[in-house]
Amino acid sequence: MNFIHSGDDFAFGKGDNSRLGSPPGVAKHLCHKIMNERKVKHVWQFFNQGIIGSNSRDWLPRSNLIINHDRVGKKNLFEKVFSSKNTESVEVVIIFLGFNDSAAAIPPEETVQNIVSICRVLRNLGKDVWLSTICNLGDKTRGFSDALIEGNLRRNEGLIEYLKNEGKKDGVLAGPRIDAESYEFRTKDFLTPDGIYFNNKGYLKLSKDFCDLIATSLVKREFDAMKSLLGF
Repeated sequence: MNFIHSGDDFAFGKGDNSRLGSPPGVAKHLCHKIMNERKVKHVWQFFNQGIIGSNSRDWLPRSNLIINHDRVGKKNLFEKVFSSKNTESVEVVIIFLGFNDSAAAIPPEETVQNIVSICRVLRNLGKDVWLSTICNLGDKTRGFSDALIEGNLRRNEGLIEYLKNEGKKDGVLAGPRIDAESYEFRTKDFLTPDGIYFNNKGYLKLSKDFCDLIATSLVKREFDAMKSLLGF
């Protein structure tokens, strides 16, 4: 049974310590947490498909690309990841996306629309989808103008609103909040020296929070898989 972490720098785990052959970020730490979770009986495999520098347009499924997007006609990241033989059968997808949309001059409303579209396509494919907010803790450090900072606030407001309302109807699940409005990660102990990315402690904290949220749904997935094998 399989997990995918898809999205941008935070999905990849930028800022975390990584050893040769071991993926950084949530993919590594959540794997360890799940392995030690007594309720979870199966062995879950984790795929780190975070792409540093990617934005929400890069991840749009081909069917959702808008004509004026510069990636029309190219095989985008969604197809590259979810059409792979290794990953097409994944049951659970964790999404961190939107961190690079400001730099790509993508309007906040479009960011939200893009991410919602991605979530809905994945749900239609039968995946459990977990979505976290966008980390904007380091926006001032990144030299963002007031307008760009406000844009990220609007992005997160849109995602939170979706998760509270339409997201529930879609079956999209809310991951831990990692935006600046949540106090959980507003400490230098969890951040890289530049204050932009999570460090090892930050990703450990994020993975623990995810494990607390996700364990019950994994047990349900395992139970459904067992029933299917037994012909029920």
